[in-house]
Amino acid sequence: MKTKFYFILAVSAFLTFSCTKHWDYDFEDLKYGFNSEIHPYSNEFILMKVNDNTTEVKLKGKVEISCGSIEIEVIQPDGTIVFEKEMTENVGTELNKTFRAQKGYWKLKYESNGSQGFIDLYLNQ
Repeated sequence: MKTKFYFILAVSAFLTFSCTKHWDYDFEDLKYGFNSEIHPYSNEFILMKVNDNTTEVKLKGKVEISCGSIEIEVIQPDGTIVFEKEMTENVGTELNKTFRAQKGYWKLKYESNGSQGFIDLYLNQ
């Protein structure tokens, strides 16, 4: 009887402390974006939700194009385009921009115009 009691106590303690452990995960490290090949006439977009306590939104990454062109836009929740860039062939560009945060859903999108290459581009808070 005593053995069962101690076993139940030990299991209860384990479950209590394992479920309340702080994992030290920094949500600012979350990235919303693309890490893929660019194909002719492909287009993609992502949405990132920004809360009240966020002060800035960052655009970071690299785009390499061997032919054609690509258009990139960052759009605030109110529809304002805060970043717009067209890149042409034989260009490798690193981007590192910061914008004042606005609560709501931010949009990052690109459109390929006959281009081929690689995109590693993302938004984070």
